[in-house]
Formats: sequence, structure tokens, C-alpha cells
Amino acid sequence: MNGKAGVGKALNRSISVVSGIAAVVTAGLSGSALLYQKFKPSPPPPVPVLQSYTSASVGGGHSPMEFCSPILEAYRVKYPDFVISVRTSETSSKDFLGHVTYHYNCNFDATPKTPR
Repeated sequence: MNGKAGVGKALNRSISVVSGIAAVVTAGLSGSALLYQKFKPSPPPPVPVLQSYTSASVGGGHSPMEFCSPILEAYRVKYPDFVISVRTSETSSKDFLGHVTYHYNCNFDATPKTPR
């Protein structure tokens, strides 16, 4: 019986060692997961939807960028993580005396900046 008891004790010690190793490995994996959660990169900010702008009716001698540039610069300051671009257009109308007036349209787009 002494031989069987010795084998039983050795088996119990082996099981304890394996259980201890499993606990250490599991704790290490849990710690790694916690570190990953702490240092994982945050998701990029959502791409903003930028409001377009149409000027009031103005006479000749103006350009679209005269009206669009201040808004473009304001968007660039507000959204530094994005490349802000503008597409311009204009509409015109002529009254019965032949006087032409213009409406300038500014459409803005935002695209994420690529990391360097």
C-alpha cells in the first residue's frame, strides 16, 4: 500500500503543479487583455457631415471663394483630423434691365487624414 500511496501523493503534486501553471498562464492572459484594452488605439472620429452654404444675391465682381474661404477655414479649425475641401458653383439671374446677380454655392467635404 505504501507504493500506491506514494504514487497517489506524486500524482496529487503533479496535478497541483499543473493547476498552478494553468492559473499563472490564465492570469497572464487576463493581464494581457487588460493591457490591450488600456492601450488599444481608439477608433477614428466619425466623418462630419458639413453643411453647404449659398450666398445672398450679389452683383458682379465677386468670386465663389470670397464667400466659401471663411467657412472652409472655420471647418479646418473645427475638424483638424480631416482634410476639408470645397466644391463651388454659381447661379445667375438677369432682371428686365439686364442687371445680373449671382448666388455662390459652397459644398464642403471631409475625409480622414492619413497618418504619416
